[in-house]
Amino acid sequence: MNSYEAMLLIMPDLPEQERKNVFNQISQTISSKGGKVENADIWADRRKLTFNIRATLTSGGVKKFNEALYYLVNFKLDPTLISQLKQDLKLNDVILRFLITKRETKS
Repeated sequence: MNSYEAMLLIMPDLPEQERKNVFNQISQTISSKGGKVENADIWADRRKLTFNIRATLTSGGVKKFNEALYYLVNFKLDPTLISQLKQDLKLNDVILRFLITKRETKS
């Protein structure tokens, strides 16, 4: 298993309970693929974005966001399952954008 870091931009106007549900869903998605979440925390709350992000809402509308909640997750996962994880994250409507990078391990 390799070590990875994921930065997720999440809709900033979610109620506290929905935020917790989203964070749990992300951890469960990684765990369901045999991965292990090492650390997960809010990196920045309601931080201004460089450019607006348009998101299609489940109700069918489109909304522009100029702020986002930044959520950082460090985890270990089999490298062959990263593409499946990305696909699962794309299906979550409250995740505006995400970036997964491989972390270098210290020898």
